Amino acid sequence: MSPPTQRRRLLLAAPAIGYAALILFLSSRPGSQIPSTGLPFGDKLEHVAEYFVYGLLLLLPTRDLGWRGRVLSLAAGLAFAAFDEAFQTTVPGRIGEVADWAGDAVGLALAVIAATLVARPRAAVT
Repeated sequence: MSPPTQRRRLLLAAPAIGYAALILFLSSRPGSQIPSTGLPFGDKLEHVAEYFVYGLLLLLPTRDLGWRGRVLSLAAGLAFAAFDEAFQTTVPGRIGEVADWAGDAVGLALAVIAATLVARPRAAVT
């Protein structure tokens, strides 16, 4: 299988870009508009789940790059998560928290681990 062209890689990045825009849109909502999950640590679990999905989407355009693509996707996700937490400090009623960023990092790491586990059996077959 040949590596994706630049245009194809950009198309594969589109879902991650759209999802990042959705994250920023939701982050721009004032604190009074954020519903509670009612679960202990529910907010942190939401961060893990949200960034797990984002991590999987970030891996789409870099999947042919092996471990380098996974590291690149993880780094991009961590940087975006930090930006998102910083951005939230500008929104009334919202705060950026290191603990939220850590939840984001866990979600991203789980996505990379999942991608690694899925990639291994395929590599062994070919």
